[in-house]
Amino acid sequence: MKPGLKLHQGHPAGLDPREMSPQELRAAGHEPMSPLQAMRARCLDCCGGQVNEVAICPVVECPAWPFRMATNPWRKPASEARREAARRSMEKINAGRRKRNGAETAAGRPNRGTTPLSTAGSEVAPMWATGGAELLPDTGWHREGGVGGSAGEETSGFAPPAPRKAPDGRLS
Repeated sequence: MKPGLKLHQGHPAGLDPREMSPQELRAAGHEPMSPLQAMRARCLDCCGGQVNEVAICPVVECPAWPFRMATNPWRKPASEARREAARRSMEKINAGRRKRNGAETAAGRPNRGTTPLSTAGSEVAPMWATGGAELLPDTGWHREGGVGGSAGEETSGFAPPAPRKAPDGRLS
């Protein structure tokens, strides 16, 4: 029988997790996480692993809906004094990390992945692969007057290919 299950009236039933050890929970395939992380994981499961679908979830009747972004909207915001204490604490932690790693990096806001990072003075320009975006497939249909084409003919609009008949007379 799988870890975390027991027999109940001849059928598998889940054990009470309050009565299980951390080792038993891990053997059943669970890792430690907060309840908010567990709710977020469940929402991701419900939406087929699509993060953007969780963000736009329309099922407002679901009890997990307010928590789907792994935050508690009912929690009172931190006071400005508490936020300042957290900033000071993080400055100390980051200073210690920089000292250990020997890196003196500028403390700034993260760029959220909007541009590639480069070392100052490396003269490396940000690059994105954009070549070929305007090219269309080089197929017979395109050459015959569809959209674009490689023969250089002027075409306009979109015209789907005409249906073809199979040898038995059916349209394919």
